[in-house]
Amino acid sequence: MVSMARPLLADPDFVNKARDGTRSHEAPLNLAVVGAGPAGLACATVAAERGHKVTLFDRSPSIGGQFNLAKQVPGKEEFYETLRYFTHKLAALPTISLQLATEADASTLAGYDRVVLATGVVPRSLSLPGWDHPKVAPYVDVLQRRAAVGERVAIVGAGGIGFDVAEFLMHRADEAAAAAADALTAPSLPQTEQFLAEWGIDPDAMATRGGLLEAVAGGGGGGGGSG
Repeated sequence: MVSMARPLLADPDFVNKARDGTRSHEAPLNLAVVGAGPAGLACATVAAERGHKVTLFDRSPSIGGQFNLAKQVPGKEEFYETLRYFTHKLAALPTISLQLATEADASTLAGYDRVVLATGVVPRSLSLPGWDHPKVAPYVDVLQRRAAVGERVAIVGAGGIGFDVAEFLMHRADEAAAAAADALTAPSLPQTEQFLAEWGIDPDAMATRGGLLEAVAGGGGGGGGSG
């Protein structure tokens, strides 16, 4: 027996194609993909694997798009691995031409059979009184360390990004990075124990109520800070 879930979400005809021994084919195309974030990377690599010639543009000097913001958030370091995966994937697909630090415009994109726009999103602008005060900074500037943040912080917006910014500030990401660098030359907890200590997880499962312990400040570079 074979159990499948997500593949059927991606292609509802998957089982029929497997039964019939068929799959869709199309003539190779010359594609331009604008934006080397997660969507653009996935599009470019899958298209290349299907036989198309792909030029992947991004005005940034590196791939990743907003994954480069997300990977700064404590607990989301796995995005480093995602970008490492795509770096190797791009190198293994010779039909992809990666054009970084390149602004794609109408003249640049002329002549391609198809153009895929994967440029992501931009933060919404606020119209609240005081939005232009010197103390106000967009989350992008905070995560990219372009804005100085004090000890007392108000975050406008309690969605996923708001929580990520709160984690970034509460765990003092810069201090955590420095601690991680120091750990390279000093004894430290094994990676698993370090994670459990930082996030207050009981390794003995239900030995404690809810499987939770009191978090150890500095267990993995985390701990208190701004509020």
